[in-house]
This record gives sequence, structure tokens and C-alpha cells, in this order.
Amino acid sequence: MPFEAGKLEIVANNRGKVFARKAINTATNPAQISMKPDRNIIITDGEDLLFITVKIEF
Repeated sequence: MPFEAGKLEIVANNRGKVFARKAINTATNPAQISMKPDRNIIITDGEDLLFITVKIEF
């Protein structure tokens, strides 16, 4: 989905009656987030560890 600056509003209702509302403003400039793991395979034994480098570009 392409980035579009603006306001995002969520309204929760039950049978037409609003009971919750939340609004956030998006950033004015688009950003790209990329993630790179330090390896491609992990052991699923609950003890293995994987580091992920996160890069945010504006």
C-alpha cells in the first residue's frame, strides 16, 4: 500500500453506538524500514538467538 500522509481514525461501535475512538496523525514524510537478520536459519529449541539489524531511511 503506498504511503499517504494524513489522519488515521478508528471508530468502534456496537449496534450504531460509538464506544471507542482513536486517531493518529501519520508522519509528513515517507520512511522505509528494512530488517536484516544476522543469519537465515535458527534452531527452534528456545535457546537460539538471532540478531536483526533495523534500518530506517527518510
